[in-house]
Amino acid sequence: MGDQKRPLRPGEPAPDFSLPAANFEGMLSLAGLRGRPFLIGFFRGLHCPFCRRQVVQLDAVQPTLREAGIETLAVINTPLQRARMYFRHRPTAVTLLSDPDCLTHRAFGVPHIEFAPEGSTVRVAAQTNGGRLTAWVEDEGPGLGTRDQASIFDRFYRGTAEEPEPGGLGLGLWIVKSIVERQGGTISVARTPEQRTRFTITLPIGTPA
Repeated sequence: MGDQKRPLRPGEPAPDFSLPAANFEGMLSLAGLRGRPFLIGFFRGLHCPFCRRQVVQLDAVQPTLREAGIETLAVINTPLQRARMYFRHRPTAVTLLSDPDCLTHRAFGVPHIEFAPEGSTVRVAAQTNGGRLTAWVEDEGPGLGTRDQASIFDRFYRGTAEEPEPGGLGLGLWIVKSIVERQGGTISVARTPEQRTRFTITLPIGTPA
């Protein structure tokens, strides 16, 4: 599989692939699918709640697709054993194909963006003070500009850092902020003196019933 610089376009031949399946023992390849219509989706991995939700949604339409003779595949950036563990607990009619290195994603031109340098450290800590819990997480990524810090929690806002193919919808942090505020908490972002990006969440500690 060669690397794609752009997404695959209609009419272009699909890159060949051969990936292990989580639903059953064995491999599934493009060659084995030739002559059969199929729908293929590419996902970050089963660690992502939005990806899991979309796999469930694919599973819901699988009977209709199968009746039309269409097979449904989901290529996931999840190691095989973890994917099989997920399948044992959440069986699905969608064929889950494990590609932890995202080689198939890149071959089909699906953007793969790294937000933190390889080998960098993510730090997490929490403490209580005066009936409130404060938790923070910080990474060693490229950081946020002044404009990003002011707007990062806005709905549909995406960072201004240079990205070859901006990926998300700009909803993730807005959703987080909405959940935190509904619980009576706050969330903020700042740049530390060590030039790390730190997100801080403060929540009230509930009184046991």
